[in-house]
Amino acid sequence: MAAQDQKTATDSAVPAALDAPYANPAVDPATGLASRWAFQARLVEEWERSRRYRRPLSLLYVFIGSLKAIGAAHGREAADAAIKDVGSILQSTLRTSDFVFRFDEDALVVLLTETAEDGARLLAERLRNSIAARPLPSLSSLFGPKQPPAVLVAFGAAAYPSDVDSPLDLVDRAKAAAAAAATI
Repeated sequence: MAAQDQKTATDSAVPAALDAPYANPAVDPATGLASRWAFQARLVEEWERSRRYRRPLSLLYVFIGSLKAIGAAHGREAADAAIKDVGSILQSTLRTSDFVFRFDEDALVVLLTETAEDGARLLAERLRNSIAARPLPSLSSLFGPKQPPAVLVAFGAAAYPSDVDSPLDLVDRAKAAAAAAATI
């Protein structure tokens, strides 16, 4: 009987252990930021709120152009540390009513409630300067006394109602603006 109890306890623990990094689909396991899945849900919610009350809503697409190169040269741990540090800087700089999400392997998005296009563009510049001026502690800790690789960030902004007609259009326009900024 004891052997059967032990087998049952072990069997139920195995799936939980395998699923541990993905236990909460709303959280990106590498960064601790809200995930793309969480972003999609929040975007629909905030879009509807903005439309209903005729309030602005902006999106910043944050493309970390050097992330793939960092990962190729220094490993996935370094790339994860870099995006985690950028996300931490964004979160510490933004209002509590704004939201940061991991969007793609090399991108974050910031949903800015009650923010028109001009405010989003000004904030993007302030965030870019903040990232450039601050040390990246997780990345720096991996390199010890050696200089960590540079993290290059490009921002794109889009806003409702001035730029877009749908939530998907909001994302597409911000992403296109970030891609254009990355090529400059």
